[in-house]
Amino acid sequence: MSNRLVTIATFHDTVEAAVVKNFLEAQGIHAELADEDTVATNWSLAGAIGGIKLQVPPIHVERAEMLIDKVRSEQRAVLDEPPLPHTGIAAQEIAEDLQAEQEDKLPINKLTDQLFRCAVFGLILWPLQLYALYLMACVFGAEGRVSPNRRWKIWVSILLNVPMMAAIGIPALWAFGFLSADPAGPGNPRWRRYDVPERGFSVRFPHEPFVHSDLGKNRYGQMTLTIWSTSAFKRSYWVQIEHCAETMAKIPQEEVIEKMIEDIQAQEPTKLIKQAPAQTKDDSGQEIWIERRNSTFRMRIFARQREFFFVMAGGSREDVDSEEAEAFFKSFRFR
Repeated sequence: MSNRLVTIATFHDTVEAAVVKNFLEAQGIHAELADEDTVATNWSLAGAIGGIKLQVPPIHVERAEMLIDKVRSEQRAVLDEPPLPHTGIAAQEIAEDLQAEQEDKLPINKLTDQLFRCAVFGLILWPLQLYALYLMACVFGAEGRVSPNRRWKIWVSILLNVPMMAAIGIPALWAFGFLSADPAGPGNPRWRRYDVPERGFSVRFPHEPFVHSDLGKNRYGQMTLTIWSTSAFKRSYWVQIEHCAETMAKIPQEEVIEKMIEDIQAQEPTKLIKQAPAQTKDDSGQEIWIERRNSTFRMRIFARQREFFFVMAGGSREDVDSEEAEAFFKSFRFR
């Protein structure tokens, strides 16, 4: 048996279409309404789509048309009679009730009601806000339009859900990023300030510095050498302190630094490229650029009583002349 249906009448009113359909089914004729939901959702589209279509199987077309003509004739006869009081108001109320009932059955409106309940109860049980967020995405992706009398529920749900999700999600994302991030290292620099109060300085390093000490000798006698070293990509950064056994307080600071630069130049193979004054907040020194074994070293030298401070960066010429290297030198401070 064919499932094809034939359109025998069209309506622009959902109530009238439902009445005629019910009448035919009461007479034993199977009937269906096409485009009923579209017109119920937006009645202004009724003319564009040809109204609500009443359809029956081909075998019942002739009898159905006859019954519809009979119903319409009876309706015209009734319309010729004076209407009973309040009949128009009652009919309007029935039509509104039927429309509201049809709107309640639309999937997008059901989702809207469920979203509103989740957003409200989510103020007490916050995990429901996660489900409310999912329902919100479903509503915006569903077919059709939310009924005008339900649109306020969408706005209230957004106002309740978004601040709650921000209060929960932002700390959660930060914690996830912090815990899942790779540890700082040469390929993953995380610049922060390191204080060394016992040696009287602070500086910004790309990660935790490696510290080691050794004994040695310079032109002022025995010394203790301490180095804080790190690296970032192909650049190396370090702070070196040479603590001398004999004091240098009686020698002018400029002379002490110049003699130290002479000693550095005397080391083979070393080439002095550039020399200029260097300044921190409280101390003056010298900055020199040298080349040694195809590498460029940029260092600032400061002298304090029994100690030499070397703040250094090493790598290619471009590496030590970069903004990152400049920021490293500017971050060095005496306490």
